[in-house]
Amino acid sequence: MAIQLKNVYEQTKTKYRLELAAGEDGLDGIFNWVYISEDLNTADFLQGGELVITTGVSSVGDPAWLYRFIETMIAHQTSGLIVNTGKYVQKEDITDEIRALCGREHFPLFLMPWEVHIYDITRDYYNRIFEETTESHEISQAFLSVLYRDGDYAKSIHTLENNGYEIAGKYCVAVAEFARGAEQEALAANGMARLRYEIGKYRNESGLAFTMLETKRNLLFIWKMDDAERIGEAMEELLGKVRQVGARSYGGEVAKDFCIVGIGGTAVSLAQLKASHAQAVAAAAMAKYQGEELYPYEKMGFFKLLLAIEDKKILKDYEKEQLGEVLAYDKAHGSDYTETLYQFLLHQGSIQAAAAAMFCHRNTVNYRMKVLREFLNRDLEDTRTQFELMTAFQIREYLRIMGEK
Repeated sequence: MAIQLKNVYEQTKTKYRLELAAGEDGLDGIFNWVYISEDLNTADFLQGGELVITTGVSSVGDPAWLYRFIETMIAHQTSGLIVNTGKYVQKEDITDEIRALCGREHFPLFLMPWEVHIYDITRDYYNRIFEETTESHEISQAFLSVLYRDGDYAKSIHTLENNGYEIAGKYCVAVAEFARGAEQEALAANGMARLRYEIGKYRNESGLAFTMLETKRNLLFIWKMDDAERIGEAMEELLGKVRQVGARSYGGEVAKDFCIVGIGGTAVSLAQLKASHAQAVAAAAMAKYQGEELYPYEKMGFFKLLLAIEDKKILKDYEKEQLGEVLAYDKAHGSDYTETLYQFLLHQGSIQAAAAAMFCHRNTVNYRMKVLREFLNRDLEDTRTQFELMTAFQIREYLRIMGEK
């Protein structure tokens, strides 16, 4: 996980005699690791977000080395640089050009006296990262327990409350679902550390309150707010970062369905997070079905009612009750009466409109409707009958979208 650079600097500047030489505007950034580097050729191993430490041993005989080194660290999106001064690099080697570069790029540059051992500061910072990671893991596990109702639920609620999550607060769950494929495998293998850093950086810079959880195929975002419009905007921005990191890991553009996002409705307590999560999963399925990258639960319309029915057997039984005979007939005879009935209902009983939608002659539709009336022995002009049948078709589509068929 990542911790804020400013906080660690303020807490340790006296102990390690750190001096901020330039790049003060970058102190609000975060870092996720400490990396010791003396060679520009090792920069390709950087993932982004590291706080780099150097003695500058490679600068001996090359006054321009430190400037090039900082340029490289900036290009690889590291969080800042600590220069161990007093042996290979002197304070006076920090030129106005170097200070201007760091200031322009908001890249914090720290100086640390040679007498301070690099081992001491790296061990300290590693421990801080470990503690932050442990705390974040505890929160993540508590959220997962609440979402999936496994483990010690009461203990999980207590853990979240102790970490500032109000039991009766307002929350929203969003799901970023990855498609299976080479791009997702490349991200999992090469880019997740980078993605964690980018999302942590976004959270820090935006000031928005959310927690990201990782599962095997999804990223879950728990928003501590109920502003649907702002959450939607933020998820679009985060989706852009996911696609960017995915493309970088894959070495090329990722497919449109590489990652799709579903946003759940508002939960008015921690106990209702499970419902918001189910809504987000359903919205993600709808996004995939509609060929969109992001879909909010609020747009699901009639499907909201169907999602509220947890026992899917009720829905399947209703579909069979209303459409079972037609479906069985089509299956046995290779006919298309089900689609004809659907188009007839969809176009408010207009034979001509149904024929146009099916690219066939109106006489064909007329004949099929005559057969359907006799076959079903129902008044297909009756409003209630039409509603019941159309509801069955909606259920049929919903079950297909949700992978229940």
